[in-house]
Amino acid sequence: MGSSLGCTDEDRVPLCRAFVEVNGDPVMATGRSKDELWAAVQKNWTDLMAKKGHLRVKRNVSALEKQFKNIRKGVSTRGF
Repeated sequence: MGSSLGCTDEDRVPLCRAFVEVNGDPVMATGRSKDELWAAVQKNWTDLMAKKGHLRVKRNVSALEKQFKNIRKGVSTRGF
């Protein structure tokens, strides 16, 4: 069952930042498993959200991964 609070741009922008920061680490980028990557993204996202003020809703790893997949799909189909 999902959260009653859907994901907003307030959640998505920090998610993209977190993914880029974690995935762009030249030392760890290729040395992480998928689970380790998304655990690091979740931690980074949570930290970014906490810096903005209050954390509206906690998101688990699978929720963030699913949301990022939707973002990538949307970007890929827009034909920029």
